[in-house]
Amino acid sequence: MIALMALAALGAECTVISGTTAATSEGLQKGVSVILDGGRVAAVGRGLEGLELTLGAQSEVSGASWQGRSCAFVQGNGTITTAGLIAVDSQLGLVEVGMEGASRDNDAGGDAIRASVRIVDGYNPRSSLIAIQRAGGVTSALTRPNGGWVAGQAAHVRLAGRTQAEAVVSESVTMVASLAGPSTAGGLAQLVDLLDDARDYQRNRAAYAQGRTRPYSEGASRADLEALQPVLTGALPLSLTANRASDLEALARFKVEQDIALVVHGAAEGWLVADTLAEAGIPVVVDPLVYGPGSFDEIHGRADNAKLLADAGVQVMFTAGTHNARNLRQRAGNAVRGGLARSAALAALTEVPAAVYGLDAGRLEAGSAGDVVVWSGDPLELSSAPVAVFVGGEARSLENRQTRLRDAYRELPGTPTPPLTLP
Repeated sequence: MIALMALAALGAECTVISGTTAATSEGLQKGVSVILDGGRVAAVGRGLEGLELTLGAQSEVSGASWQGRSCAFVQGNGTITTAGLIAVDSQLGLVEVGMEGASRDNDAGGDAIRASVRIVDGYNPRSSLIAIQRAGGVTSALTRPNGGWVAGQAAHVRLAGRTQAEAVVSESVTMVASLAGPSTAGGLAQLVDLLDDARDYQRNRAAYAQGRTRPYSEGASRADLEALQPVLTGALPLSLTANRASDLEALARFKVEQDIALVVHGAAEGWLVADTLAEAGIPVVVDPLVYGPGSFDEIHGRADNAKLLADAGVQVMFTAGTHNARNLRQRAGNAVRGGLARSAALAALTEVPAAVYGLDAGRLEAGSAGDVVVWSGDPLELSSAPVAVFVGGEARSLENRQTRLRDAYRELPGTPTPPLTLP
């Protein structure tokens, strides 16, 4: 019944979700209404002024109006409503089939330094993977480049729309790089040199144009040096991957000495240096399914890594990759199994990414983006599922390639059993 009412919300200008439990920054609020209007969350709460509910014969709510306008209505009794989940470590819209080069647009190629590359220029909003992840409650994503040791700029996209203009929220939310080279020390030295080059360029643009500056890092073009300027000011975080505790210590010193914003992906041994990461103000993107020594850099990985990091004051987010971004809530559930508070696990999928990257997403409050998911139950339980997904305030169909294949082959004509013939 809820799914049918949610389907009726498709194309509606405003929607009222009534009687739901809303997961807000203040905690769970039971028996409230969530109003979506003009692409945003207009209100969350009880007894909202301007909201009128129509009661049916059995005193059940059968309709709603908001500020005098009739709205689509979702009866939310028994549901939990959250902000849409954010996939912060994906290549959605850039990769369709990982092993088929013709379907990959995630690597710009060329020089090792590609800071000026905006990978969003290759984003395909019609990728079949997008609807699949959206049906799992993911409403927006950071889509990231790879290749080189400075891969380029990741973008923030909403998982809706048929054109880049409709889907792209921000063309640049983080600069993606790696610790290239045979050692962490060598990789960090390269990054320090490059950032020093960018600072020198900023001070001596005229001299650079006249060819009178010192030699810069090989492959660093003028466009790359310009693209690195927001990194130097902290306006654009730098994203690096590291798992070993000693590497994380080195990155903490690097972040403080360079006075930049830094996000670390991996951090499998982060719990060993949690206080150091917290003091340096470094958020992390972890995989709660790293339980132990998956590699030499993860020897001290453990199931309660996310809990210990969060307890120390580190901002924690989760990864589930590209094709399985919809499994983010499963990863969050495993972090809860490891001791992380449920509220912190849900925030790691919504509010924390919004705060770390400055995204217009991830919150369920008046004025926030209308990226909202209504769940049949606790979103961190595998037995729950989205019953309604809103992106930009609009209800989106939960149909996708996988559901169509399921429905097409669910009931096949049975193969007759041959009669048993005794010898």
